[in-house]
Amino acid sequence: FARVGAGGLPPFEVDEARRRLDRLGVLDDARAAVDAYVASGLAALGVLPPGPAADALRALAASLAHRTA
Repeated sequence: FARVGAGGLPPFEVDEARRRLDRLGVLDDARAAVDAYVASGLAALGVLPPGPAADALRALAASLAHRTA
């Protein structure tokens, strides 16, 4: 994993790296952290007046939280 910070993994190694991270429980921890940050961000957006800008920010938070790669 040292190479991740030095330009990334070659594409053929990504699947194995993901399997290793999953076995370690890191992916579940990361998903939980993302969910907590998104919930916090959405709560902070609660002070905005209703409208297209607030809706767009909420949609952006939701889309970032559910992206896979």
